[in-house]
This record gives sequence, structure tokens and C-alpha cells, in this order.
Amino acid sequence: SNRVERRLACSSRAGAAQHCEQDIISTERSSTNFANFEAMSLSLANMLDSTIKLCNGCGKKSHKMSKCATCNQYDVKWYYCGRECQTKDWTSHKRLHKQLKCNEENKASRLLNSLQLNNPSEQHRLNPLSAELIVAACKGHLDMVNKLLLSGADITASDEHGLTAFLGACYCGQLEVVQRLLQIGSGRLLSQGLPDGASALHVACQQGHLSVVKEILKSGGDRMLLDTFAEGFSCLHVACSNGHFDIADLLVKAGGEALLFLADQNAVSCLMIASQNGYLPIVQLLTAAGGRRLAMMADAEGCTCLHRTVVNGNLDIIEALLLAGGEELLLKASDAGTTCLHLASQSGNLACVSLLASAGGPALLAAAGKGDAAE
Repeated sequence: SNRVERRLACSSRAGAAQHCEQDIISTERSSTNFANFEAMSLSLANMLDSTIKLCNGCGKKSHKMSKCATCNQYDVKWYYCGRECQTKDWTSHKRLHKQLKCNEENKASRLLNSLQLNNPSEQHRLNPLSAELIVAACKGHLDMVNKLLLSGADITASDEHGLTAFLGACYCGQLEVVQRLLQIGSGRLLSQGLPDGASALHVACQQGHLSVVKEILKSGGDRMLLDTFAEGFSCLHVACSNGHFDIADLLVKAGGEALLFLADQNAVSCLMIASQNGYLPIVQLLTAAGGRRLAMMADAEGCTCLHRTVVNGNLDIIEALLLAGGEELLLKASDAGTTCLHLASQSGNLACVSLLASAGGPALLAAAGKGDAAE
């Protein structure tokens, strides 16, 4: 009997515990449901509050308000409950429109300053739609570009810095916008340029946008390969100075020897620029395409690419240049009689001096003992 009583007591305690656990679970569920309901109600209230609009004329709040076409275009939350309130507030509303249009005209210029393309040209007034087109093109907003073009924005318009929608898209690497604009008027767009003469191809090469460069060349920009700007810089000069190997490779294949041997106003070649800046892959690319003839080109002072490289002491590039130019390049002196050994000795680079001396031997030492730079 005692055993039976103990079993009944255990079963009753277990049942009580089970009921208690069920009560706790049901309480948790109800509290959870209440919390979810409260959150849902709060979310709904916030959503309703966000749709409530304030009349700028009388201060009335309502879900149904209207705003003018200009405010809608610039996405400004300036509402009126009716025509009467809009008429009363017309003075301040007109001032708002003027400020909006002024801001739009300056938006492209602010974007241009952030891109560090500061080449101011003659000040002129730019249509707000055209200014918005330039900004949309730079930011890659293709839908907005299409909308603005349909609204009458001028595709050839430029701001006071000479920036157009096409040039801005090329600078920022917005391929889809570039393709769209070229579909509309490639002939007019490819002839556009900045005040210093830089074309869209120069701009894209400078920023390293390979896909944009390909698109320009495919659309007829291959005729621009030999165009230069500023002090005679070509697109290959720009690519080499910024270390864009893929673009340099593409330009060499597209432009051939005419572009490869094109020098600027100071007779500086693309190989000199790549060597001086230490871009070994580009140096190897150019020497493979131009050979000894390209390596032997000298600038206005008679300095070769080897002279420019020795100053920086880049041994890998020196070896690549010697492989292309050979002993003739090694022994060549500038107009002042300066050899590469003079420059290496002056810079105190022992490794560079050892490399040149072992490659040139007595002939290089003899060449260094001649001319005005013999001391």
C-alpha cells in the first residue's frame, strides 16, 4: 500500500508539473502574440504617419495633398491642400523654384570639382535638364538619362568646365550610359573634348576604364588614336603614365607604329614615361612592339629612356631596356655628353653602377670620359 501511495504521489506531482509547463508555454505564446501585434500596430501607425502631408499654406494635415509639377520633378515635399493656399503662398513658392533650378545648374559643377577636372572655360548658362543629364550620366543612372533625353535635354551641352554628359560618363566608367549616348549620336559625341583638348578616349584611358575604351574604339574612336592634347600627349602616353597595361596593349594593337612612336612636344615617347614611372610590364610590352628603334628615341635634351630609368635605379627595367637597345643604347650620351653611367654614379646607386659597368665594360667607361660631363 505504501508503494502504491508513493506512485500516486509521483504521478500527481508529474501531472501538476506538466500542467504548469503547459500554462507557462501558453503564457509565453500569448505574450509573444501580443508583442507581435503591438509591433504590427506600431509599424502600421508609422506607415500611416509617413503618408500624412502638411499644407505649406494653412498648415492643415491630411493624407490627400497635391504639389506642383516642378516640385514633383525635383522630388520636393512641398504640398498644398488646394489652389487657394498655393496662390497665397506663391511668393515663397516661386522663390523655391528659383533656388531649385539654381542648385541643379551648379550640381554638375560640384560633381566636376569632386572629380578634379578643373579646367574652367567661359561661363555660360546651362539648361537645368542638361545639367541634370550630366550628373545622371556621371552617376550611371541610365533610366534617368533616357528620361531626360526624352524631356529635351541637350546631349551636346557642356557646363562651364567643358564637361558634357558623354565625357562625364567616360570619366566615371559608366559603360551602359556610354553605349546609350553613342547610339544616339556617336559622330557628335566623339568630337567632344575638354578645354585642354582631351577627348573621351583620353579621359577613359586616364581613368583605366578598359570597357569604355573598347566601346569608343568600336564606335569609330579609332580615328582619334593619334589625337593629342595639352603638350602633345596621346592616349598611349596617358595609359603608360597611369600604368594601365591592358589599355596600353589594346592601344598598341589598334594604333600600330604610328601611335607607338608618337612623341609629345618635348619629344618624350611612351616608353620613356613607362620606364620613368617603373611600369615593367608596359616597358616589356612596348619594347617587344617597338624594338631597338623605340628604345633609341631621345627627348629634346638627347636623353633616352635608359637615362630616365637610371635616375630611379630600377634594375629590372634597366635590364629590359638593355635587352631591347643593346650596346648602342648603353653608350648613347645626351646632348650635354651625359651617359647613363654618369647618372648612376651621381645617384650613388652601387647596384645600378655595377650592372651598367658589367654590361658596357671599357667602352662605357671610355664614353663616360668624353664630352662636357667627363668630370
